[in-house]
Amino acid sequence: MDVFLIGHAQAINQRIRALENQINFLIESIKDTQSAIRAFDVKAGTLGVLLFIPIYKIDKFARVISNVRHASNFEILLFTLDMFLWIFSIFLVLMSLVSVSDPAEKIRGERPHGTFYSAYLFKMNWKQYILCFHCESTKTISEEIQKLPSTEELITSELCYEKMKLVYIRTLKSGRIKIGIWSTALWIFFTIYFYSIYVGKICH
Repeated sequence: MDVFLIGHAQAINQRIRALENQINFLIESIKDTQSAIRAFDVKAGTLGVLLFIPIYKIDKFARVISNVRHASNFEILLFTLDMFLWIFSIFLVLMSLVSVSDPAEKIRGERPHGTFYSAYLFKMNWKQYILCFHCESTKTISEEIQKLPSTEELITSELCYEKMKLVYIRTLKSGRIKIGIWSTALWIFFTIYFYSIYVGKICH
């Protein structure tokens, strides 16, 4: 009997340690994913600064637009492609910075309450975002306490749920930034090429 109790206690301790290791692993994974997301936001901001440089040269830009009608078909095609890449790159940068649609909707299967992020606590429309009036929490403190995970298994589930949402955001931002970088690189290449064969004749 004593041997059975000792073995049972050891099994419970091993299970507890395993859950603690899972929780620690998930916490570190969440921190790492959040850091990656912030790094992508910094890259998007840097690309945004680069892409808005033409705005500071609006006078030359206007001269180019007014004289494109005198260019050859090839130069017009090149200019159109350059403009498309510029606008497309700006679009990607903005999409990388704006809020991502609810990542919870992308997760399959049964989902926990989501108390780690608690996005359900405040529901606002666009007027409330601006003026912040008549905005109250959807749950009381006691109701929120009841939703908190009470066991290590539930804590693990909540953390894993949060990790999966963050990984979705990171993957989406990463893909947009990669495409944005290539698009911006092509835009710079075509801009330099177009300037060298056509704009240089106008601005100098």
